[in-house]
Amino acid sequence: MGLPYAIEYLLTIRRASGGSLVHQGGSQVEILQVPPYRTFTIQQAPFGSDYLDIVYEAWFDPSMVPGAFSGYLQYFGARQVDGIFSSAFMAHPFNGLVFISNAEPALIYVRNLTNQHQFYSGNIFFIAIASEEDFNIILEHLKGVGTVETNRLLVMLKAVMAGEKSNATGN
Repeated sequence: MGLPYAIEYLLTIRRASGGSLVHQGGSQVEILQVPPYRTFTIQQAPFGSDYLDIVYEAWFDPSMVPGAFSGYLQYFGARQVDGIFSSAFMAHPFNGLVFISNAEPALIYVRNLTNQHQFYSGNIFFIAIASEEDFNIILEHLKGVGTVETNRLLVMLKAVMAGEKSNATGN
């Protein structure tokens, strides 16, 4: 599957000096033997010193046993995705936008539902925004595009950062 249009657009934005404003990244968590009936948590924070990461695709290794795990994704205090990792669920990547900052990391809770040790492997692709200055440049670029998808991204980014600021001040 191709990149979402808004993500493709962000990857085309260049700095005045000529470099890319955002960068693509990926992350993988592999646990060779999750004990029976054990729950573990993955906290996904921005990579390195990134200001904000935007996850746009996640998937599981096809060698995992279907139905062996259940889990959910939580960020900004709400469960976003919840269920059993069935073969149908594992056969297709999750495509959506998950905004990850240091103040609001994503939490992934996973439980081994079986009475045997199980192999777990989860993967994500994201774009990284290095600084608040870069973030503000992106907002200005998105205002000028005017497509439904970029307008939706603009609204979501503004809402995410409004939440960030209220969390920082305790409001």
